Amino acid sequence: MTEPWIVAFLGLCALVGLLSVASLGLMRRVTVLLESLQGPQHARDILPVGSKVPPFEMSDEIGGLIHAHELIREPTVVLMLSSGCSPCRRLADELQTAHIDLPVQAIALVDGDDDVTSFDRLGFPVLRSESAFQAFRSNATPFGFALDRDRIVVARGVVNSPDALTELAQALSAELKQPKQAAFPSGGRST
Repeated sequence: MTEPWIVAFLGLCALVGLLSVASLGLMRRVTVLLESLQGPQHARDILPVGSKVPPFEMSDEIGGLIHAHELIREPTVVLMLSSGCSPCRRLADELQTAHIDLPVQAIALVDGDDDVTSFDRLGFPVLRSESAFQAFRSNATPFGFALDRDRIVVARGVVNSPDALTELAQALSAELKQPKQAAFPSGGRST
């Protein structure tokens, strides 16, 4: 091989290397952009609307065990809290002073080892439950779920103010007032 061919070959190899690095960097930026459009991973994993909440257990203030089906027999807003969460403590303070009147039952669930005393004046029961956080697939706090009588998630969302909690309760109340849709359009039949 002559010297000009060797130089051309080395130049081509360098160009291919630079293009590879540039395209990998571009792919990384596109991936970051797409992930930001989808929201955080923990928000995508949270139990979606329309899902039935799996069974879970809670413990009351004296350590007694309560099963979800025993407590959630009517439409309920479930508020997920954590004592280590400053927005949760701020929300608790706001709820204590706001004295809101919800159109449905509400309960607050605090992760298993958390101290519930910082939430004891919310105006609704506060229970411990590690399995509830697993059942709802939620690590986000403060987060709320609106459940119908059958423990189906009707609505969900971040609850960072008394107004947000009221909106979640009103969404549940409105959903319950809507007539159930028939499985088949009128005149239709199953086959």
